Formats: sequence, structure tokens, C-alpha cells
Amino acid sequence: MTMGRWAQNLEAEIPGYGASTLRLRNTQTAATSRALIAAAGICMLRAAIVPWIMYYSNPASRSAPTDLEIVTTSILMMCVFTTAAMTVRLAPLMAAMICLTVFAGVCTRDALAYPDLMQQGLISKTLIGIMLVRAVMNAIMSRTM
Repeated sequence: MTMGRWAQNLEAEIPGYGASTLRLRNTQTAATSRALIAAAGICMLRAAIVPWIMYYSNPASRSAPTDLEIVTTSILMMCVFTTAAMTVRLAPLMAAMICLTVFAGVCTRDALAYPDLMQQGLISKTLIGIMLVRAVMNAIMSRTM
């Protein structure tokens, strides 16, 4: 007996089994979408706050990225995360993995280009990373339902 037939038999024996499975899948997909929206919100805050912090921080760090570069990168990441959150109903795991890959690429580029400023924005990067990992975990759970 294959797994598909087993699930069909279980659905026939237990009324509402298919509906509860679908409800759980939709709940996990919604949690994935919420995590991606939260990551996009943190990117929006980062685009608004980091230039202000850099303006009032130590002016001796001239190798720092420009305000325009930080704002542009944060806004582009916010757009990617928001677009993925809107398409999460179609393919939740793919959307979450794309966001995690884009974020890892941006963090790697920043670390290689500005190694002395790697700790700058560490809290926001950590929060975004946590949200994206939660999105991937929820997407995996919705896929296995």
C-alpha cells in the first residue's frame, strides 16, 4: 500500500482529515508570509535608521559604504522580501529560500567589501536572519503536510 492510498483511506475513515491538513498547510504558509513581511519591515527600518546613525557616528571611518548604497540595498532587499511574501502561496519553500539566499549574498558582499565594519548593523542582520530561517522552517513544514 503506497503512502498516497494510505492517506486516501485515512481521509475516508476520518471525516475532516483533509480539511484539517489543508488548514494546517495554510497556517504554515501564512506563518511563512508573516516572517517574510517582518524581514521586509526590518529592512525598511534599516533603510531609514542606518544613514542617520552613520551621519552621527565616527567620521573617521571613511571606508564605510555611502548612505545611498545602504539605503538602496535595504530597499531592494525589502522589495525582494515583500514580493516573495506575496507569492508564498504558490511556492512557499522557493520564496523563502530565494530570500535567504539574497540576504546571505548581501551579507557576504558587505563582509568582504568592508571587513572593518562587519559588526555594524549586527542586531538588524541577526533579526532578519532569524526571520528568514523561521520562514524556511515554516515553508518546509507546509510542504511536508
